Amino acid sequence: DLHRALDEKQFELFFQPKVDIHSGAIIGAEALLRWKHPTKGMISPADFIPVLETSGLIVDVGHWVIEDSCKKLQQWIHQGIWKEGMCLSVNLSPRQFRRETFVDEVIDVLNTYNIPAGALDMEITEGLVIQRVDDAIATMNQLAKRGVTFSLDDFGTGYSSISYLKKLPVQTLKVDQSFIRDITDDRSDRVLVETIISMGHLLGLVVVAEGVETEQQLNLLRELGCHHYQGYWFSRPVPAQEFEQKLPSQPEQKKQTAAAE
Repeated sequence: DLHRALDEKQFELFFQPKVDIHSGAIIGAEALLRWKHPTKGMISPADFIPVLETSGLIVDVGHWVIEDSCKKLQQWIHQGIWKEGMCLSVNLSPRQFRRETFVDEVIDVLNTYNIPAGALDMEITEGLVIQRVDDAIATMNQLAKRGVTFSLDDFGTGYSSISYLKKLPVQTLKVDQSFIRDITDDRSDRVLVETIISMGHLLGLVVVAEGVETEQQLNLLRELGCHHYQGYWFSRPVPAQEFEQKLPSQPEQKKQTAAAE
């Protein structure tokens, strides 16, 4: 079924907004892969992405994700709803990232759709880079020259995170939702999140909290100095057309937020 899914255009990108924690403005989004099976309906990414990984299909599907993301970016820029400074993130798999042709393929897509510097961000995990750090840094630096930025996803859940932070050319730390879930009730989670945010500030990195689902979580993250957030409190991942409808309302939303403050 997965072999046919790409050819038969069964995959679709959903987009979860990233929001400035102080102004309430959408500052970008994360592109997330969804699969609408012709007979089984929507299938959970938790079920099909591991199969893509083990089968090797993740390479072709991952390339499609990057290309479709850039196609959407080009469209939104032309429509005037994707403003300068906004950033769209895509997730990378280890197999995809380590391909010798990966850098050239990404640059070809960026050139094809004339994507400006800073508009495309790539989310990597510690597990993706830990075994071949020098190769990963070389790959990231090549893409950084073309304006691609990098986020360290699921920060704090993997290996010796701090030792890699000083080596990797990343601009953003994403605090894993497992820390955010109980942040208002669990002192340990709060201390960990506060430490990650402080470290991000000291290293000059942007900090994004994932999985924000309540106003209490949002208020606490704002107090702790977090920069951006994403999660169900603002929006679930939504299809492109629904995401587009959220973008033109930003100026009004900023005014309302400012007035409320």
